[in-house]
Formats: sequence, C-alpha cells, structure tokens
Amino acid sequence: MTINQTAFEELLGRAVGDLVAGASGFMINLGGKLGLYRAMAGAGPQSSAEVARRAGCTERYVREWLHDQVAGGYVQYHAASQTFELSPD
Repeated sequence: MTINQTAFEELLGRAVGDLVAGASGFMINLGGKLGLYRAMAGAGPQSSAEVARRAGCTERYVREWLHDQVAGGYVQYHAASQTFELSPD
C-alpha cells in the first residue's frame, strides 16, 4: 500500500487543527464560567495573582489559563511588567 504523502499531511494538519480548536473552545468556555474575562475586563494590565484574586480562583491555574490565552491571541502579555491584559475590543 502506498500512502499519498500530500493527502496524509493535509489530513494530519486538519486533525491537529481540530484538536487545537477543541482545546481553545474549552479554555474560552472555562474563562467565561470562572469569571476570568470579567475579572480582566477594563482592569488594565494585571499579574496572574491579581486576576486570580479578582476571580476567586487559584493563581497557579489562572496563570496557565492566561498563558493559553496569550498563545491563542486573546490576551496580551507585557513582558516588562509580567502582566496580562484583555483588550477592550
């Protein structure tokens, strides 16, 4: 059996994209349910500890969530101050 490498790579790319989309959807839903977006809205740059305190969540998990949101382009990270910010958009 010969595998069409181009078709295989397209299928693999689609599968990885679907997995990433599913994980991103879960993280967005989680942020909404836990009030993380609400804690960030209009508050300007905040540390992960500040976001966690405002949302009533554990900082360690909020930090992981924030890094995921930065990677997805939903939250901005300010390296100089090590803070996170939700765009008003």
